[in-house]
Amino acid sequence: MKLLLDIYDALYKKIDTVSELKNVEWYNQQDIAAAAKDRVQMFTTPCAYLEVGDLKMDTLSNGLQKGNIEFTVRLATESMKALRLALGEHIAISQKIYESLQNFNCTYTYLSGNINDNLQLINSVRRLSYKPDHNLTNIIITEQKFTAIVFDNSAKRKVEKVLVSPKIEIV
Repeated sequence: MKLLLDIYDALYKKIDTVSELKNVEWYNQQDIAAAAKDRVQMFTTPCAYLEVGDLKMDTLSNGLQKGNIEFTVRLATESMKALRLALGEHIAISQKIYESLQNFNCTYTYLSGNINDNLQLINSVRRLSYKPDHNLTNIIITEQKFTAIVFDNSAKRKVEKVLVSPKIEIV
């Protein structure tokens, strides 16, 4: 579904503005793999993993759909420093992710750079929850859940003008 890829691309681009992050990727249970190996570092930190949830869509008109989506941003940082210092750095990066996403709105112009591509894609991002890491081992992993309103216009009918030269016979 192209809409999911567009949403991911826009969120990826926005999260990637947090300069402290070394990597932003799809979530593929990287943290579970790390936990299975006593949370040995399996990735470059600090990094953010984006998991996009199910879409709930309603049709507005002429193929335009509006929906709600929830997504999770997992932040992983190394904690080889003193725990309080490592937690402070982790929380500071987490806060920057929150600030970059809260109330984020974008049109397709944000992805394409084409100023004529001004159809709304994402609107009204807001955080739903924050889940701290209680393991506090060498990798600190926290989760922030967000929700947003999204729009899909891929099925919207495109109007084409067709010029027809009528043939008229006079009898």
